[in-house]
Amino acid sequence: MVSLNWHKQKEKTLNDDGTERKQQSEMLGKNLGFGRNFARRTLEKLSSEGRICQKQTVCIFLPVCDVCIGECALYAKGRILTAIDGHSFAQNVPSSEIMHLAGTTRYQHSSITPRTIQSSPMPFNEAFDDPEFQKSKSPYPDLAHFVKTDDHVHISCSSPDGAVATSPPSLELSWRGITVHVQEQRSLWKRCFRSSSFPSYPRTILNNVHGLAKPGELLAIMGGSGAGKSCLLNVLAHRNLNNLQVQGTVRVNQQKVTKAFMRNACAYVQQYDCFVGSLTVKEHLMFNAILRMGKGYRTEAQLRKVEEVIEDLGLSGCADSLIGTRSIKGISGGEKKRLAFASEILTSPPILLCDEPTSGLDSFLAFQVVQVLKKLAATKSMTIVFTIHQPSSQVYELFDSVYMMAEGRLAFYGTREQAAEFWTGLGRPLPCNFNPSDHYISSLADESGTRKNTASAICDAYESSTLGSNLQAAVKQGDSFLGNLANLEKNIKTLDESASDSKTSASCFNQVRVLLWRNVMTILREPTLLKVQLTQSIFMSALTGVIYLNDSYTQEKVANINGSLFQMVSTMAFMFQFSVVHHFCSEIHTFFREYGSGLYNVSSYFIAKNLAELPNFTLSALLFGTILYWMSRLTPLWDTFLFYLLVAVLVQNTTISIGYAAGCIFGTMSTAVAVLPIFVTPMLAFGGYFINQATLPWFFYPFKYLSYFGYAFESLVVNEWSHVDAISGCTRPHGVGCYHNGTDVINRLSFSSDKMWFNVIILGVIIIAFRSIAFLGLFTRAKLRK
Repeated sequence: MVSLNWHKQKEKTLNDDGTERKQQSEMLGKNLGFGRNFARRTLEKLSSEGRICQKQTVCIFLPVCDVCIGECALYAKGRILTAIDGHSFAQNVPSSEIMHLAGTTRYQHSSITPRTIQSSPMPFNEAFDDPEFQKSKSPYPDLAHFVKTDDHVHISCSSPDGAVATSPPSLELSWRGITVHVQEQRSLWKRCFRSSSFPSYPRTILNNVHGLAKPGELLAIMGGSGAGKSCLLNVLAHRNLNNLQVQGTVRVNQQKVTKAFMRNACAYVQQYDCFVGSLTVKEHLMFNAILRMGKGYRTEAQLRKVEEVIEDLGLSGCADSLIGTRSIKGISGGEKKRLAFASEILTSPPILLCDEPTSGLDSFLAFQVVQVLKKLAATKSMTIVFTIHQPSSQVYELFDSVYMMAEGRLAFYGTREQAAEFWTGLGRPLPCNFNPSDHYISSLADESGTRKNTASAICDAYESSTLGSNLQAAVKQGDSFLGNLANLEKNIKTLDESASDSKTSASCFNQVRVLLWRNVMTILREPTLLKVQLTQSIFMSALTGVIYLNDSYTQEKVANINGSLFQMVSTMAFMFQFSVVHHFCSEIHTFFREYGSGLYNVSSYFIAKNLAELPNFTLSALLFGTILYWMSRLTPLWDTFLFYLLVAVLVQNTTISIGYAAGCIFGTMSTAVAVLPIFVTPMLAFGGYFINQATLPWFFYPFKYLSYFGYAFESLVVNEWSHVDAISGCTRPHGVGCYHNGTDVINRLSFSSDKMWFNVIILGVIIIAFRSIAFLGLFTRAKLRK
């Protein structure tokens, strides 16, 4: 949200009693067209200057009567979310209404005296349908009366033009009656044959839990392994809920929310970091800023926001350092955690959820990370909820509230002082010089034989206590059955109705552009894969070329030349396929994480990845084909040589497409690598070199027509032998059974000279088909995970 002031050029000093402002409002109110004219000219000017994007919602404050406001809203219907009288926009407004302004841009008329605003105005719901509106004219026909100043900026988060930004709106997150079940995953044998004998029962992960997270405070969700901490965080964020049955209510400022709204208002930092290690910290944040902040922001504003976030999270010392990979030393674990926070808060989200932010860190780094969260909550009034397994006593002292869980139930919610009192009331007082978190978690775990009974007793004690009753009363306002996320989004209307689950902030062009840039930077800074591919191409082509070195057109060499042609096809098919699968599957988790955060579309990622890797693989294919062609002493004609290289590139792209499809469909390298030979080996057998395709029985025709080896080999044979007019070395009487020219070789293999270019087209169709299968597989997996 952005709030800018438009001041009159004529300077006036307002009286303390506001007399002059009242007179001005009355004067403006007399002219019914002021609102319409102001809205029209404001939107036109800002759009022409590129300060707001085409679909951006604008919130305009006017120091005029309701009629003028109605005129303003009537003109720009669908563009103006709120138009309200400046005299009363900060009075008697429910705090929950602040969500109406998420993602909007505000422009405030000069006559409104800047004041402290604790909440948002009510939305203007009815535009006045008055015929007089069309007859009226504005006393201010030109925007010259409104000039931008940087002196006063209110209620803002970020702006396309780089206006000064302040804290995001404060949102209170509450949940009531959250119950989560997961159906037991039975084996195929049990599902098919033993379902009646072995019925499937759902397992309860969360059991009727309630909670409340307030802005400006740290809420730490604690508990032992399997207590349901991460599951609760996923429910609050509306993410990673596949195959789960969810019941209960999740609200923000006592308003019902959907998955689309939570994605816009909530940032979710998951336990395991997924970074592209070849980028620097600043480059990574700039990448996220371009995709998260959207089309309405200029590069200068995005860069300023990145630098601001770097400063806020203490990343200035490593801003130009590589994040790091297995082969490249990068930033420390604590810096990576802070970088994860920085990536999510670029858009100043009012809610931040973190799953185990201190996982894998020592006590000192863990303290630093939680200290950063504490600073964000205090300075930006963010609502921060995070899970933590076993904090140190120093880290525990930073928590504003603690939320303890055991066996999927709520064991305690309150402040640190209330926790000590509650455990003392249970007869389990906190020992001196003992870590409070260790004491509480060990109490919930207790001895293995009585763990469930002890945890259940503590949960029951809290539920019947005054603290438990107070919590239920606080979250009980307005209840609805959640059922599952699909029902939630269908059955309730949220405050952010304009949000769409399929929309991203950046345009498709910008998504492809920055993704392509990142892929190219990865290739340039991690050239190991490219070097291996080029070295492999040179070595394999040289080795194969030595085998078929200086072949000639004689009877004995015909089989050698055909072998050289088929060797090129088979080597292209196998040399890169498995490396493609390995490389793709290694980064698919990063894709799922970024796609789940709404950074880009599946199509943008897929296009950028294909474009980035195309030059590498093409260069390898051209290098392999060039070396093998001239070492094998094939037809020394440029058109024949270029067609040979074209087929080599097509075969390589076909195998890469198959590798993409396997990786996208199966998702894991082990499964994809295991499945690939099942498909590739039959295609190799029916390629026309080991068996004459004319002799195949009819039931093998599907393999024949699917074999890309056959299409490529036939084109290469025709390309090579159609230029050979004579083959020497026949010693048989009358030349019976000998090859007299290249046409005899083509006919003996049951190939057709007319299909050379037709086969090239078929290879192109196969490439498109498998790339389409890969895209659909990736799209389906992404949607299911999201």
